[in-house]
Amino acid sequence: MLTYQRLGISERDYNDLKLKFDSKINYINKSVSKSNFKQEDGYFIAYFAKLDRIIFGVDKEYYIEFKSSKVTDKSSNSSEIITGCDFGLEVIWKNSIKEEITNEASWKEDPFKEDNWQKDPKLRKAIVGQAKNKTNLNTTEKRDLKEQCEKMQKLKVSYVVMLRCANDKGIIVQIGEDESLNETPIPLSEYIIDYFLACLHGETAPNLVEEMLKSDLGFRVEITSNLPKPKPKPTSDLGPESRTKRKPKM
Repeated sequence: MLTYQRLGISERDYNDLKLKFDSKINYINKSVSKSNFKQEDGYFIAYFAKLDRIIFGVDKEYYIEFKSSKVTDKSSNSSEIITGCDFGLEVIWKNSIKEEITNEASWKEDPFKEDNWQKDPKLRKAIVGQAKNKTNLNTTEKRDLKEQCEKMQKLKVSYVVMLRCANDKGIIVQIGEDESLNETPIPLSEYIIDYFLACLHGETAPNLVEEMLKSDLGFRVEITSNLPKPKPKPTSDLGPESRTKRKPKM
């Protein structure tokens, strides 16, 4: 199945999403610099906040909105020390409530305004991960990351490592698969669209999502979208989604 089919949208809408997302990434790479955001958490929180809202579509109009927040400071008993995770990423699909809106002018003014949509309580998706402030880790940092990944692997949930590229070139992602970390990184936009939203990576089991996101993570990112709701595998209610090393078909 091709990625646009997994997303439930047309090929033209998928191509427009890729174009708009990459355009926003290029803009952020110029505005969120190392000199402005030296600290790890500060950089990643600012980066996702600037992604803000992406409106796209040729055949039908869709949106993806990002909100990021600092959750807790690192401490001796923080989630990162215990579980290896220092951030959580969640996506929530929303339904239009246009037929319930009495103020038609509000809808016409901004159809993607928060008040015009409601969350679907039946479907959430999440991952946890490690964020690193650089790609060229030294020997000690590589050892520490390996230990953190081993802790996340013990949780039996989907995880990623996000790395800040040098020279303000943005974020790349390494995907945690089974008992290993894929050492071949991919761009952030590719991960979000072709893996996370397309349901090739991440957890949808309600009990797992709740457990993953309630811990004292360093920061959280919430994605909301009116994209068509995916259909998780029935087994996802019983445990982690089946891991796959297949690459998405474009």
